[in-house]
Amino acid sequence: MNIFIKTVLMSAVFAAVGCGGGNTNTPDTKEKPKEKATVKVKGIIGVSVLTLTNPFFKVIGDTIKEQAEKAGYSVEVVSGEFDVAKQQSQVKDFLVKKVVAIVLCPCDSRSIGAVIQEANKAGVPVFTADIACLAPDAQVVTHIATDNYEGGKQAGIATIEAMGEAGGKVAVLDFRQAESCILRVKGFKEVIDAHNKKNPKAQITIVAELPGDGKKDKSQSATEDV
Repeated sequence: MNIFIKTVLMSAVFAAVGCGGGNTNTPDTKEKPKEKATVKVKGIIGVSVLTLTNPFFKVIGDTIKEQAEKAGYSVEVVSGEFDVAKQQSQVKDFLVKKVVAIVLCPCDSRSIGAVIQEANKAGVPVFTADIACLAPDAQVVTHIATDNYEGGKQAGIATIEAMGEAGGKVAVLDFRQAESCILRVKGFKEVIDAHNKKNPKAQITIVAELPGDGKKDKSQSATEDV
């Protein structure tokens, strides 16, 4: 997750929840007894990522926590661990705790919609990072992500270059519940299809599309069966 994306996400969150105003009164120059400084927390931001075992999503959680705490907010980062039911429960817990904002990397782009609607009704702004919500009735303030579609196209170009003039067979590991992966596969297939139309003697055939679901062990098991 590059610096630009992290900056935009945090700017959007702070804009929605409000960062509070400073005291503009003329300072009192009289010497006063020193008091122990107390930090007033502006509110809690709840963050639920796809998984914390993947370094990419851990960076998202850590960065939100770091930047939000600098701005005076408390942050609770939890992991959905690929389980949308667990993530829905986490969002409900956030609402009970009266969080001022919620940031999600959805475990399921469509099924997460119902609990986002609960947050909408409670007046809590919801943001998504990397994985978008595809539920039509769920309102998300801002979605911040890399260009996953372009990433898929670049993967297709790299595959063509690696296989050369001989072409060959490939298998695709996907994660159909995640919008980000759907876009990557779409971009990849479009590049491969365009290549095959122009190069009949260097065909690249997708022989299988297997569910890796973003998990290392499941992806390894799937490839062993190809």
